[in-house]
Amino acid sequence: MLGERLILNNTHKKIAKNLFKILIVESQKHKERYSISIAGESGSGKSGVAHAITNLMNEYGIKTRLIQQDDYFFIPPKTNFRIRREDISIIKMSEVNLELLQEHINKFKKSKSKKIKKPLVVFDEDEIREETISLESVKILVVEGTYVSVLENIDKKIFLAKDYKDTFNARRSRNREELDLFDEKILRAEHKIVKNHANLNDIIVKKDSKIILTKSSH
Repeated sequence: MLGERLILNNTHKKIAKNLFKILIVESQKHKERYSISIAGESGSGKSGVAHAITNLMNEYGIKTRLIQQDDYFFIPPKTNFRIRREDISIIKMSEVNLELLQEHINKFKKSKSKKIKKPLVVFDEDEIREETISLESVKILVVEGTYVSVLENIDKKIFLAKDYKDTFNARRSRNREELDLFDEKILRAEHKIVKNHANLNDIIVKKDSKIILTKSSH
């Protein structure tokens, strides 16, 4: 998303470094392309961790690309926020074109695919454009977003366990828009959707940043 105000703090970097130690070993076992998803509630730190992991992989010499669920919303962010104010019941996974995102993940996993034409949200302009990203020599794809735990064809799924009570102040600090009690209602609605997604993941990052490997990761 263009216009996202993202600050990588020490917590993001610490979590990313600890995850990197696990992911670098796992990814090198795969001769083919490798996919990672990073999910969690809004404000849980998933964007920061995803960017930090992508940076670490590239610095290590493994070409890595990041794509974000936010680009796959059917309606641009400011307009979507206004519509949510009118009818909070629209907050569902169906707000996001998960089918297209899944298609792009599947295309990445095909080693001959050299590019993806994907949507690109421009936050300040409140519009959705299109961009083409190169997959040339890309070994790892990082997919980040609230609902990405439900996607398939992912080699390693990661979930950040902070919930909406923890994330409201974090979201406010990002200052995407003026926040009020309605925003807490939004976070609560998202929480109802996402709270059961943790068990779909291979790695859980607890509120204290401790990393837990689930049974499915072994």
